[in-house]
Amino acid sequence: MNLRYMLVGVLLAVALSAWALPTDVLVLNLDRDQTDTGPDPNSSTTSIRALLTELGYSYTYQEVSLHDHTTLAAIDYGDYPLVIIAVGVNCLFQHAHIFNAAEGQHLVDYLNTGGRVYMEGGDVWYQDPKNNGGYNFCAAFGINYSQSSDGGAADLWHIRGLSAAAPVTTGLAFDYGQDNCFIDVIVRQQGVGTQIFKNIKNDPPNYTETSIAVARDAGTYRTIASSFEFGGLVDGAGNNTRRHLLEMYLDFFGVEPGGSRYGDLDGDGAVTGADLVLMAEYLAANIAGFEVALEWADLDTSGCVDVVDQTILDHFLAGHIPTLPFSH
Repeated sequence: MNLRYMLVGVLLAVALSAWALPTDVLVLNLDRDQTDTGPDPNSSTTSIRALLTELGYSYTYQEVSLHDHTTLAAIDYGDYPLVIIAVGVNCLFQHAHIFNAAEGQHLVDYLNTGGRVYMEGGDVWYQDPKNNGGYNFCAAFGINYSQSSDGGAADLWHIRGLSAAAPVTTGLAFDYGQDNCFIDVIVRQQGVGTQIFKNIKNDPPNYTETSIAVARDAGTYRTIASSFEFGGLVDGAGNNTRRHLLEMYLDFFGVEPGGSRYGDLDGDGAVTGADLVLMAEYLAANIAGFEVALEWADLDTSGCVDVVDQTILDHFLAGHIPTLPFSH
């Protein structure tokens, strides 16, 4: 066989083996363990990524160590409609990345071009810029001022929602059970930021309420600043769940699942032969479901998943069908 045709065939096979889907969210994990050898095992990014997948969103995940000050200054944030950043809390067994000037300005530049950012951290708003040489994000995130909590080892108690406007948090109530050391208090800038959560500390004889999350709709960009960790919220009854809250956040940011999720049954961001194997396993009743909602396997949108969907997926991977879903 002509070598040229063989090469073309190989390249075509490689191209068809994985149809990359657009990524909706960049998830950055800056929350590190005590020795900075890996991420904090309690990082919010674990629950956030699981929920994004459940909700049909694709994401790119990246970890950044404490002393890596190159990655965050070079990331092309513009590739993503939304950036979620878990900075972490500086506690006895956990450490949080501190943004330097170049890293901080790079993120603010992304905002000024229409970006969307959710960022959480117990020290990033006050302790870092005041005492650790960190970048001051307060103005960009609609925060008038921030201060250190004087609560000691257990600052966060009962977290209550306050906002009737998007993101709607009024009536939400969570207990808290995660990293909890000298958590920053963040106060909204009047007419710019919106207080969305407060912390209630009911420790007789002392009763205090402090602001711990602020949202900002700047018109051209949107932000949520949180000094508590999303992963520390304890799910309760009704809408008092992390899933519901993340849905409210995503609605506020106006980020919908961008690329089609159809066919990506293992939730890895691409449609590959592995998804075809999962489809066969499901139809043979060897597995009960997929890593994503069942609707993403319904490739002809007929309301059920059957051998027709398997055939469509097979033809899509072979390049005979250009897009999913497929109507016939």
